[in-house]
Amino acid sequence: MSAVPGGGPTIPPVSVGATRRTTSILITPHGSWANGQGVIATGRDLRRSDGDVRTTDEQLSFDLDAAGLIVPRAGGHTLPEELRGLSAQRGLRKTVARLRAGLGDRGDDAFGPVGGLTDTLLDDVVGTCLASGYARLYEGSAQADGGRLPSLMRLTCVGFSTMDRRGEQFDVPAYFATKAPSVEFVIADPLVWHDEPPVSPGSFRRRRMLQVAPMEDRRTAVTGYFRDTFVRPDGVEVVVHEYGLVAALSGDPLVLDTVEAVPGNLPLEHCPLAARSALALGGLPVSQIEPTVRRAMAGPTGCTHLNDELRSLRLVPALLEPDVPRRQMRTYPPSTDSV
Repeated sequence: MSAVPGGGPTIPPVSVGATRRTTSILITPHGSWANGQGVIATGRDLRRSDGDVRTTDEQLSFDLDAAGLIVPRAGGHTLPEELRGLSAQRGLRKTVARLRAGLGDRGDDAFGPVGGLTDTLLDDVVGTCLASGYARLYEGSAQADGGRLPSLMRLTCVGFSTMDRRGEQFDVPAYFATKAPSVEFVIADPLVWHDEPPVSPGSFRRRRMLQVAPMEDRRTAVTGYFRDTFVRPDGVEVVVHEYGLVAALSGDPLVLDTVEAVPGNLPLEHCPLAARSALALGGLPVSQIEPTVRRAMAGPTGCTHLNDELRSLRLVPALLEPDVPRRQMRTYPPSTDSV
């Protein structure tokens, strides 16, 4: 797999013996971003063995009001009632963890197992809502104060903090007008990606993949990828953020032997500098990756979106478990080598 600036990744079908989790978070404004949004979160775990392919699928749908608070959608897929009225961007992860601890046996029923699909989808709603600020800026419903970039962007991004120090302006409409269209990387091959709802003008979408596969030296190979896209009013989908991730783990408990973040299509020339922060995770036990990312990689020298990708390594143990829940079992026709 490769993340190619201005184009798209080459994502091969799931290899024999591997498990792949793919997720999509689609946020679509209700006419205007200032009026609230609809959210559809979909995901799939796919495990491929010699004789069959087994999958688990999940989908959540809900609305966000004008203040960004969660509103369960009538007739939508199950959303834990405890999340009603919570902010989808601030404190959601901590709240889910606190609620899970207080729900006892019902915790798994409400939010799925820790590291499971529902858990992962809810976690990624937070980062997608944050990244969707680009769409708000494009529309004009979230203008920069006094011509400066919003403080959240200046304080959590090496690219924008550098631009702000230099007094440079970021013209969002002009920026997106010059962006190369996103090259679609999903074709009708069920071994590559899960089914997704269609996008529409104004939508913002995050797609994420994490695959684990055994290596001959008894280590585990991990391949990750994520891409944020925005659909302009003219219907053209353009890339906002794109990173690949390559890692290897070994031992019991698992330790991260090597890790590399591969920059793809990113907003600013300084953004790829954040990729070197991944090197600090080498040698850490998997259990220490998330707290290390949260503690040591926050701030203007890094990238909050890359941090979400690095945090996804916490899911490796769950994907390696042999009893990952399976709702379907099918044998797919032979796939092409890549797409």
